[in-house]
Amino acid sequence: MEQSFAIELSGVSKIFRPVLWKKPLVALRDINWHVLEGEIALLLGPNGSGKSTLLNILVGLLSPTHGKAKLYGLAANLSSSRKKIGFLPAHFIFPPFLNAKEILAFYAKLSSIKPLPEKIEKLLDLVELREKALLPISAYSQGMKQRLGLAQALIHDPKLLILDEPTAGLDPLGLNWLFDLFLKLKQSGTTILFTSHLLTHVDTIVDRIAFIHSGNLFQSFPWSSNNRRTVITPLEKLYFRAMRNFS
Repeated sequence: MEQSFAIELSGVSKIFRPVLWKKPLVALRDINWHVLEGEIALLLGPNGSGKSTLLNILVGLLSPTHGKAKLYGLAANLSSSRKKIGFLPAHFIFPPFLNAKEILAFYAKLSSIKPLPEKIEKLLDLVELREKALLPISAYSQGMKQRLGLAQALIHDPKLLILDEPTAGLDPLGLNWLFDLFLKLKQSGTTILFTSHLLTHVDTIVDRIAFIHSGNLFQSFPWSSNNRRTVITPLEKLYFRAMRNFS
């Protein structure tokens, strides 16, 4: 059975053109990549490599200078495409005086869906925040805010989750919870693309990996269960070896 693409990038480049005498900044160079429906895909690279720029193009916050970005066969900058996405940026701020229930009700309205109390309760259970749901966000730890961020990304039952550094602020138990959540979402048919600087254990859940450096996607491959059991070089060593080529 032929699988379809959830994400398809064809020759995507992004050039930022500063004013006056400054040189243009090439953030992405001719990116060609795809993610199949139902996969968990991981984008790896150092700070400033272009990961967030690429995600911002996929969610329609930026337009590519050249090339095409598609989600489920449609241009990524179309409103119909964005309705299929749940997005968690690397840096986000919730109003500190609101509580979790109020935050989720607000994002439900932004997504043009009715904020049903039972759906909000279900999401709070999913991210294990029910007992803290009435506390103001100002009382939340970074890990709790990260969990709430994931809940808001799921409020409209998206087909595709795009997450920028979702592991940030999570302790080891939180990381195990996150990876279990990813696998549950995958079983329900959700496609997940995320970035992370965390290399330990992420190779146990992903289906596809790409390395990006200085705007170049220079290595991409499927990562199967067979790789997880028999690969000789751990993902962490493979990553460091790849990065040394650019040092």
